[in-house]
Amino acid sequence: MKRTTKLTSLITALLLLLSALAGCTPTDNNTDKPNPGKDNAENTAFVPRLDTEATVTVDVASFFGNFEALDQVINHFNEFYPNVTIDYASYNDTSSEDFLANNPLIDIVMTSNVRGYYTDNLVDLISAGVDTGAAMEKVIEGNKIEGVLYSLPMSLAACGMAVNKTLLEKEGLSVPTTWQEFLTVLEALKGKGYTPVQGPDSAVSKLFYQMGMAILDSDTELLAAVNSADEAGAAALKVIYERIDTLRNAGYFSSEINAEYPENNYDGAILKFFEGDVPFWVCDTENFSGTKKRESKSEAFKENPFSYEFIYTPSGDNGAHEYIEPWYGFAVNKNSDVKDYAVEFLRFMARQDELNTMASVKGVPSVAKVSSGTRYDNLAGAKTELSVTFTGKVPAWYGTILKNSMREFIAGDVATAGEALRSFIEKIKG
Repeated sequence: MKRTTKLTSLITALLLLLSALAGCTPTDNNTDKPNPGKDNAENTAFVPRLDTEATVTVDVASFFGNFEALDQVINHFNEFYPNVTIDYASYNDTSSEDFLANNPLIDIVMTSNVRGYYTDNLVDLISAGVDTGAAMEKVIEGNKIEGVLYSLPMSLAACGMAVNKTLLEKEGLSVPTTWQEFLTVLEALKGKGYTPVQGPDSAVSKLFYQMGMAILDSDTELLAAVNSADEAGAAALKVIYERIDTLRNAGYFSSEINAEYPENNYDGAILKFFEGDVPFWVCDTENFSGTKKRESKSEAFKENPFSYEFIYTPSGDNGAHEYIEPWYGFAVNKNSDVKDYAVEFLRFMARQDELNTMASVKGVPSVAKVSSGTRYDNLAGAKTELSVTFTGKVPAWYGTILKNSMREFIAGDVATAGEALRSFIEKIKG
């Protein structure tokens, strides 16, 4: 078993001891942390099942070098296991078949799409005792492979737009909820001198991702046509390219302006949005997650703050297309020498409070059935034409090819919506 000495764990243990001697409970005034000494639902829901005095190190292969959301959950876990250290390091790709062979000391692997992983070397989490009852059932079921859950989703993902609500109100406009409303608002904004839809072209290519994936997942015949590379049978997907064409031809977005945005669509893009003259910034929830922390970094926003929120693209005649899918997850290496503690950490993370902690600190939608956050409350009441929860039947790489085909169309590499659809089908066919 890996052993370690961690200064923060020792300090935590010392504070707990001093607080106990003083006759007080150290976390009574901090509702963000579980309190082992307090009899409430938050704490009675988790009962440690391993040696809480053991000194153990659990190594995590993360996608982030700075992972404040995970840090918070680790801090909460250390209230129960003060001598367990959860160390993480950043890796660009954890999905290659030889990843664990090359990194045998990794105990927990962060995953993007578990279907691309070496499941033979991963733990069956539910059989190992991880209770996923606090998470959305359909998301958990969709994340399983042949009935087995190898990766615990940490939150949800979505593509859409950040909308400057204050700007729209100033111009006498409302946040659009349907395709026709969207076009009406865009035309009004263009008439007032705005280029209303902005973001790097690589991000604009995600504008109708939700629409494409929701249609694919909900239409069995359409999916079968795509699977068999039947272009005629896949004609229903042509609409997503036609809608991109409509926006481009009307001048509602400009590749020249979009070229000024950083391709990573993060820090610089957020600060550009905070200048206050961008009605709609095309982004996903990962991009949007960084906005709150950057409000104080923008002189323009501090001088003229405005109200903004994340919305789904109003892509349908009767509302948006909602595609609910997991955003990253955590799996346990079956060959880990501290497998029991790695599983215990995910068992702890699967609780409602910790799922919400992960989401709220990171700034993305929670996978918990009951969310304590308010940042995405508007999505719950969004007007939708079609709402689909990820089932796994549409391969994640179809979504990547879908976005790539939209990017080609925006760049002019293919000339028409029909050619863009053909490019998508040909890439699926391989």
